[in-house]
Amino acid sequence: MSDEAKALARLNIRCPLSEWRSTHNLRLMNLTQDITPPEFVSVILTEVGMIPTTSIPVVLREYQDQI
Repeated sequence: MSDEAKALARLNIRCPLSEWRSTHNLRLMNLTQDITPPEFVSVILTEVGMIPTTSIPVVLREYQDQI
């Protein structure tokens, strides 16, 4: 067994959700947006740094064709 296979086997043993598909009443949820109220957000962290929340509309306008 390769080192990668051994690591994956160890991960599967330790991960309580490794068999999530067989857990009754558990559903996968993929959120596409956050619903945190704006008053609780002071800055947005990105790959290029921190962006103040007041600048988000400008960023969205600039990159609208890439979204």
